[in-house]
Amino acid sequence: MRLIHTQGRGLEAEVEIEGERLRVLDALSPVEEPRAPGDLEGASLEVEAIEALTQLVADPGAEALGFEPERGWRYRATGEIVSTEPLVVDFGVLRLELAMGAREAWKPGDRLAVAIDRIRLVKSARQKAGA
Repeated sequence: MRLIHTQGRGLEAEVEIEGERLRVLDALSPVEEPRAPGDLEGASLEVEAIEALTQLVADPGAEALGFEPERGWRYRATGEIVSTEPLVVDFGVLRLELAMGAREAWKPGDRLAVAIDRIRLVKSARQKAGA
């Protein structure tokens, strides 16, 4: 993952993952000054999904994996369920654990349309534990 630019902690940043750029909330930069652009070691992304608006994709062949910007911080993302406990979804350029329970009908291999309220750029869990 590469940081393209940031306005500073708590503000908008843009990251690039395998050629796809995402607008995210910067929770990684030091408070004193924005992080410089470049490769992000020890960073990860956390997603705030809107559970009520997340649903199975009716025609999986018609939906490509990835992120589609909506307005502000929001995205509509299409991904394939990797596991249901915890709920892990592969969005093509990255695989994320969603902080929601899988519905009974969901199973690995199903495609989900996920309503994302925001994506946060944070320290990876491994780095947090060692910090």
